[in-house]
Amino acid sequence: MGADPHGQRAEGSVPQNPRLWEMLVAQAKQKFPTYPSLPASKWVHAEYVKRGGIFVSSKKKDSRHDLRGRQTRAGKKEEELKEQAKGKKGKD
Repeated sequence: MGADPHGQRAEGSVPQNPRLWEMLVAQAKQKFPTYPSLPASKWVHAEYVKRGGIFVSSKKKDSRHDLRGRQTRAGKKEEELKEQAKGKKGKD
């Protein structure tokens, strides 16, 4: 699954940038007389992809990075533990 390079949203995928998605939904509510509707949803999806948004699998939650792509404390700690484990294996 994961991100589709063509912008197609696969089943079980969510926007990687929820702030952008919510902003576009708010704009669609002002732009279209009925939301949710097929034309409004298609517009939100197309606009999201046009602005660089991608969809990621909802089953895989990446807690190592925040919404801006910066590494979180949990991610740093996980990397440190992996490095320590590699160092111990090399000494054996």
